[in-house]
Amino acid sequence: MSKAINSGGDEAFTADLRIRFRRKVCVGDVVFVNGWVVSVEKRKIQAEASIMSEEGEERAHAWGVFLVARHF
Repeated sequence: MSKAINSGGDEAFTADLRIRFRRKVCVGDVVFVNGWVVSVEKRKIQAEASIMSEEGEERAHAWGVFLVARHF
């Protein structure tokens, strides 16, 4: 999620983070991590991310709220 936020040029701090673990991930498993920005409202950014197996099965899903850093 932070990489998705940073790719838009913002620096942000995590305010809230929830993770739902759906299936185990073992050492050596090939997984794909995707993160995306859901919404931006003033300084508040909501984002989500998922970890997917090679077969396309979701192993974990995360929801986060981030606050854009103020630069003085």
